[in-house]
Amino acid sequence: MPGLRLLVVRPRKANDELTQILDSESCVVHQLPVMAIVGLTQSEVPSEIARLLKAFAANDMAIFISRNAAQAGLALLRRYCPELPGAMAYFAVGETTAAVLNGEGIDAVIPAAEFNTEGLLALPQLQQVAGKRIVIFKGEGGRDLLRETLVARGAEVSCCDVYRRELDKQHRQAILELLSAGQLDAVIVHSGELLHNLLSVADDRSEQLLSLPVIVPGQRVAQLAVEAGFSQIVTSASATAVDMVSALWGWYSSRR
Repeated sequence: MPGLRLLVVRPRKANDELTQILDSESCVVHQLPVMAIVGLTQSEVPSEIARLLKAFAANDMAIFISRNAAQAGLALLRRYCPELPGAMAYFAVGETTAAVLNGEGIDAVIPAAEFNTEGLLALPQLQQVAGKRIVIFKGEGGRDLLRETLVARGAEVSCCDVYRRELDKQHRQAILELLSAGQLDAVIVHSGELLHNLLSVADDRSEQLLSLPVIVPGQRVAQLAVEAGFSQIVTSASATAVDMVSALWGWYSSRR
């Protein structure tokens, strides 16, 4: 995909596998985040979250729904529960989230295929959970499907919101200039919230944005892209770097 000009709008992270792969393919990557991830400082932790963290060992299972949730959650647990219980069952939404936990010596179960809420809920270990105490580490807001389904299956579920997402407009002008100059071939968006933020940032250049192919993970975000007015939607099997690049490659190959 030499020379393919791509806009990536998720927050920056160290050793980003997606951008590394795209760089190796000689793509021109404009990584201009439209969202900031802000972890809670100790002074910001609400009393209810502090109570959940102190009582962490009383749970049977812990679920981390993102890499950010794992990083922020572990940072807080080091203060409130320094000795993590080894007998607890740990779950991660995907490989990158599990890697954060592995770095702390925690083995986490991940979905076999879909690296999302639906994939977690399909795991055999999360089918018979009546009477189990489960804590979910997540960011503020977001979908409630995981908690609702586990409660319906009989579990006692607590949600530990350990970070918040904020609209980041610092790259707005750069994005508008790229759109105005027609210097983008496609956009890569990893979540519905990022899609919403991008549309908010692009406002008066929305026509140029909506005319571009958008690569999204899964049918839920694809439907949001349809509702937003995108006409060329490329759906990846998941939000992993390999799957997103594979979807991008499929689109690139089909247009040649």
